[in-house]
Formats: sequence, C-alpha cells, structure tokens
Amino acid sequence: PGDLTDRPYTVRAGAYMYRVPIEAASSFVMNNVNPRRIAILADDEAEDRLVIAELKDKIKAAGAEVVYEQHVPFGTMDFSPYLTQVKHANPDVLVAYYAAEASYMANFKQILELGGWGGITFVSMSPASSGSAARMAGAEGTYHWTLWLPEQPYPGAQKFEQDFKAVHGKLPGPNHFFFYTCLWTA
Repeated sequence: PGDLTDRPYTVRAGAYMYRVPIEAASSFVMNNVNPRRIAILADDEAEDRLVIAELKDKIKAAGAEVVYEQHVPFGTMDFSPYLTQVKHANPDVLVAYYAAEASYMANFKQILELGGWGGITFVSMSPASSGSAARMAGAEGTYHWTLWLPEQPYPGAQKFEQDFKAVHGKLPGPNHFFFYTCLWTA
C-alpha cells in the first residue's frame, strides 16, 4: 500500500528509492536533453503509475508536453505496437521505466527492427536497463539510471563489492545494488 501511516512497525526500505529516479530523470531530461515533447513507457503497476504521475508533473512544470504515455502489462515482450506509436507521436525523448532487464532488451532490439529512432533520445529511469545497455546495439546513445558501477572509489561501494564477491564469487551487476540497498537500509 502507498500509505503506511496505520502500520507503525513497518519499514519500507525501498520507498525512498522511488523519489530519487523521479528527481534524477526529470532533472537530467529537462537540463541535458531539453525536450519539448516527451513519450513515456512504463510497467503497468500501481507504484509505477504513481512514479510516472510525479514525473509528468515535473516535466509539465518545466514546460514540456507529454505526447504519449502507455503502461504495459508485465511480461510484455512485443513492444513494437507501443514503439510504433511512440515513433508516430514524434517526441524528442522517450522515458522508459520497467522492472525487468528483458523489457529493455526487447525495446532496443525492436527499435532497430523499426528502423531506429532518428532524433528520439531514449532515457531509462530504472537500474534494470544498465546491463542490457552495455551489450545491445540498439542501446547506443541511450541514457540509463544506475545506483552503482564497478570500481568506484567510495568506501561504501568498495565494501559492497568485496562483500558481494566474497558471497557470490563475482562482482554484482548494477541492478543488484538496487535490491541490496533495501536490505542495507533495514
């Protein structure tokens, strides 16, 4: 539930995480891409709808227009109908917010199959995209939100790497950190 005021012994460790991507994505998009027209694709989930509603408020307050918005069912692997509609709406930027890396991989593959984006900039609000972005040809020139990258000089990031490697025998991906911060906070 969105409101936990009637649950005094409940800690929602990940809730602060949703505010961070909204601020980071809206600030990045409006200050670096400087679009007039924006399209949004996101998972069809209650929390994601709240995040997108806040993002839209910030975008509109900055003077841009949302020309397309669609919330897709979990498990969608054929994004081509949505991506075709985005392409026809002709936004300056597409902001995507999915929980699964597979959704981003499908997007990048299908963007290429549709002939590429032309001048549409792709911005992800989820750490789930960062792994696919590194290995997908269709992700070239796209922007991705990530909470952690390997070999950062910060003591907390270094400890996270050491602890993760000790348990799993390898370094984590950027998406692992997203889930780790909830446990870390608790």
